[in-house]
Amino acid sequence: MSSSSIVKKTVLMDEEAEEAFDLFDVTHKGFIDFEDLRRSCALLGEDLTQEQLKLMLDIAGTNGRVTREEFAQLWIHLA
Repeated sequence: MSSSSIVKKTVLMDEEAEEAFDLFDVTHKGFIDFEDLRRSCALLGEDLTQEQLKLMLDIAGTNGRVTREEFAQLWIHLA
């Protein structure tokens, strides 16, 4: 493997992180997208603008979504 190769490390989530991820990804797509985030925030009583929601996704994930692995990385840093 060359030194320029990027090695992805799989991060396992604990049960609490899995439950939190599933609260957002209710359709079990394996990622959280704009609609998932909008719906979840609304259910939690958070009245966020489209711009705020998009910024959250941009910071937390890539391509407008947060994958399970990206969520796991965030969870580790928030724990």
